[in-house]
Amino acid sequence: MALGDNHEALPMNSVAPHVAPISMDCQWIEVIEAGKISTADASDVDGTGDFVDTRVVIKKDAIGGACTTLVACIKYDDGVSAISQAARIGCIGRCRRGSTVDNWVRLRAKSGNAYADITPDPTKDMGDGTFKRTTPNVANAAWDTLGCNEFVFFSELPLTGTGTFTTATLEVKGL
Repeated sequence: MALGDNHEALPMNSVAPHVAPISMDCQWIEVIEAGKISTADASDVDGTGDFVDTRVVIKKDAIGGACTTLVACIKYDDGVSAISQAARIGCIGRCRRGSTVDNWVRLRAKSGNAYADITPDPTKDMGDGTFKRTTPNVANAAWDTLGCNEFVFFSELPLTGTGTFTTATLEVKGL
């Protein structure tokens, strides 16, 4: 019998979802400006009133609109030589669709905590001679967007150590 003379079609039905690998390009976006990551946020983190009004609300489209994860890194002065306290970063998010706006909710980091501790390593972090950036850590310093399209990041514990921290910023990229 020749190959192909007698064959049966294999069933192609599947209960598993079809998955296609995708990738996107997006820039690092500054979400906490210079001087604010080196001071703890004394405001009540409740997503209302002065808390949100005094911060930049980041739109998902600015970070890569199709993303489902936000990963953060700290950009800090190249002259920093030691870290005594990691920056503790929190994030809140909400969904805005036309005139429908959800309440702000606290987003948990991928680590399961209500925050992400980000510790620069001046001996290993890469830099350009002026600034260094922490190595992105999707297991710790990342948040699932939970369908939100607006985000506010804040510092719960200040980044401190030996060197200049007033120029440090928090940057986020969508994955």
